[in-house]
Amino acid sequence: RPRERLAKFGAKALLDEELLAIMLRTGSHGKNVLMLARQLLDSFGSLPQLMNAGVEELKSYGGIGQVKAIELAAMLELSRRVMLGDVNKRTVFTEPEHVAARVNLIKALSQTESFFVFPLDKRCRLCTQQPIEISSGTLDSSLVHPREVFREAIRYSAALVILAHNHPSGDSRPSRKDVELTKELVEAGRQLCIPILDHVVVGDPEVSPPGYFSMNREKIIAF
Repeated sequence: RPRERLAKFGAKALLDEELLAIMLRTGSHGKNVLMLARQLLDSFGSLPQLMNAGVEELKSYGGIGQVKAIELAAMLELSRRVMLGDVNKRTVFTEPEHVAARVNLIKALSQTESFFVFPLDKRCRLCTQQPIEISSGTLDSSLVHPREVFREAIRYSAALVILAHNHPSGDSRPSRKDVELTKELVEAGRQLCIPILDHVVVGDPEVSPPGYFSMNREKIIAF
């Protein structure tokens, strides 16, 4: 049993499904807790993808009620915050690769498009625990307004800002709307003396190598 194995060999010796089974505690009629844990992992594909699951999505699996779904969602979010906090201690966002890696860490294989602001200090380190998600859904200037972007930058006394958003299609090439919105935000940053260093569009490396597009690196906008 997972609990006995953990007590005897330590948590590191357990498989993902065994650790998840301990958190779930019980299974359901005709399905023991290990079977339920395997079903969750098989459905989501991996633990990082499971971290994006909401309470209602978790409840759709037999054997997971309201209380268990809330406890599991809280545990997964706490785990992600610990992981992101540890990464923040050593990450300097000087390259688009660093930005893309962080967005992928947050979004995994999410099917929603989200826009992030990276408020940075003068050493290009995050001023926050993690990038700030400004909007979720189709990227639109009505959803990503300069006041929303720079409100967060000012709130955390950011010296610099990097923008990023993901394309669930996997194609990291920016659209015309992406470019137009970026120009508007870059100009707003100049007026506020909070320069934008880059806008990184994150996709799938198998669809659009290397998996991201840096507007600064590709010189399509004068930052």
